[in-house]
Amino acid sequence: MYVESVPLDVNYAVKMPTIITHPNKTDCLVGFDTSISLNCKTDGNPEPSYLWYKDNQIEAISTSKTLTITNVTTTNSGIYICIVSNTLNDVIHTKRVQLYVSITEEGNITPVMKQPNCENTAVVVVGTVCGSIILVLCFILLGVLQNKSKTLSCLLTRNHNDSSLDYVNTTQQQDPSLYEGVDHGLDVHNYEQLARRDHLNDNANLTND
Repeated sequence: MYVESVPLDVNYAVKMPTIITHPNKTDCLVGFDTSISLNCKTDGNPEPSYLWYKDNQIEAISTSKTLTITNVTTTNSGIYICIVSNTLNDVIHTKRVQLYVSITEEGNITPVMKQPNCENTAVVVVGTVCGSIILVLCFILLGVLQNKSKTLSCLLTRNHNDSSLDYVNTTQQQDPSLYEGVDHGLDVHNYEQLARRDHLNDNANLTND
């Protein structure tokens, strides 16, 4: 069960408008864009009224919601202003918005410089830094390996020299004992020969006597 109430007419001031372009761009080309539509979108109750102005012109160029530019030429370039208004309790509420439309000929188009991609730039920078760090580490590692190789070579040379010295010392230490034994052996042998010769001489002298 329900009862339909009396419709309420709610009045409110006009809202801030926006301009929607068709085609959806503000840089147009003569001969390619044959017409341009500018739609002034807003809201209000009572229904707002519309006034279009171009640049600093005093007279309005249109009173409709949508402004259509036909026979597009470079002279149509400029600032387009949309003023919306409605009356609420004998008070006029007004809002305005403007948009610059650029219309150029094909030969006068200025190429747009492509902005660098920040993400790609960051990747390149990081890659360069990482590559530099890796290169430095490789040089450090190479230096350490070379130092270790030199140290090992010195140690091997030193050990070889030490071994040679030990061999010489050992040989020198062994030589006197060997020679001493030989000399001792020779001395004993000579002593026996001398003793035997003296003994024979003594015997011969006794026989002659």
